[in-house]
Formats: sequence, structure tokens, C-alpha cells
Amino acid sequence: MRSLNKRRLMVLAVAIAAIGLPCAAYASPAAINTSWLGAGAIVVSAIVAATIPHLTRYFIGRRQDKRAELERKLKDALNDLQYYMALEQFYVRHLKEQTGESYKNRIRRELMVETDLALSGRFDRNRIARTLDKLT
Repeated sequence: MRSLNKRRLMVLAVAIAAIGLPCAAYASPAAINTSWLGAGAIVVSAIVAATIPHLTRYFIGRRQDKRAELERKLKDALNDLQYYMALEQFYVRHLKEQTGESYKNRIRRELMVETDLALSGRFDRNRIARTLDKLT
């Protein structure tokens, strides 16, 4: 009976040594604490290693979502700009038919004086069309 218990203890000691934990029978408490600390570090590093890819994917996804939203807002703004340019053209044509003069530049000057708003000239019809083609 005793030899069986000794044999079991030896197998247990070999198994504990195989996983890196010192056997309590021949190890000091400091060695046991150190081994538990090492095991804890392994667990923490495994958790961190599993978490980093998910966090990276989350932040990259957020950036892509923000970019897509900004592109959608740009498309809406350019479509609105196209609408207002067509509205101006329609209004100028209608005014010219009624009065014989378009007053386009005169109205733009008066608008600039009254509201301090002016066209930048950066977006004409062709540039708007090219930008919208790139976004779609």
C-alpha cells in the first residue's frame, strides 16, 4: 500500500514538474509563489494577445465608418450644389425672358455685399461631376 502511495506521489511530482510548477515536497514557498506569478503572467499575456486584434479591428472599423459617413455628406453637399446651380441657371433664363437681361452678375455682387458670401470658384459643373464619379 505504501509503495503505491509513494508511486502516486512520484507521478504527481513528475507531472507538476512537467508543467513547470515546483512540487511542494521539495520546493520553497518563494519558488511556489514565483511559479504562480509566472503562470499568472502567461494567462494575462494570453488575454492581451486575444484582445489586441479585436480592439484593432474595432478602431479601424470606426475610422472606416466615419470616412463613409463623411463621403456620404460630401455627396449630399455636391448634389445640393448642383441643384442650386441649376436653379440659378433656370432663374436667370426665366428673368432674361421676362426683362431681356439676366442680372446674374449684378445679383451675385449684391448678394456678396449684403451677406459676405461669395463663390469660391473651386466647384464648377465639371468638377462636381468628376468628384461624384470618384465617390460612387
